[in-house]
Amino acid sequence: MLGFISQVLHKYPALIKGRLDAPEKFPEAQRNIAFMLLWLSDTQEGKAILNQNGKTDFAIKPPPSIATWKVKDAGDLDYCWGY
Repeated sequence: MLGFISQVLHKYPALIKGRLDAPEKFPEAQRNIAFMLLWLSDTQEGKAILNQNGKTDFAIKPPPSIATWKVKDAGDLDYCWGY
């Protein structure tokens, strides 16, 4: 789901507002997933939210290209399929 949702958000960044624009409201266990989605979406909206939440390391680092994604476990393979 991570790969698929990140690409939907990349193509339609307006979907971030109202869904991921307040990651601090997510339960602790889900917050990092929200930050990862914002980073992988590679949008200005996502970068702004990351910066607002102190995740500047993610905001300035571009996500890896799908062509260079290393498949180390089933989650990585799921990411590639979803992408």
